[in-house]
Amino acid sequence: MYQSQEYMEIGGKLITCPYNEDDYMYGVNLHGLLCRLHESGATHANDFHSIIVSSIECENRLSDSQKIHDIYNHIMHDLANLGVTPEQSAH
Repeated sequence: MYQSQEYMEIGGKLITCPYNEDDYMYGVNLHGLLCRLHESGATHANDFHSIIVSSIECENRLSDSQKIHDIYNHIMHDLANLGVTPEQSAH
């Protein structure tokens, strides 16, 4: 079956989405989370974390902090492999 590639800008970088619309982890749609990042225009690591975690908690009602942490790390690892490195806050 043909699967078209979806392009999105995340962290100021144009990437090919690494997930299909039916890719899930712990019942959370990974493609949907990247869509939220894309729509937000976020470029800072703190914003990435906030958007991903709040989307998981609000939309998916997942409250297991270890699973949320696993999903966040999984997404950030995949984004890093695509060359996306969010800016770090200057604190």
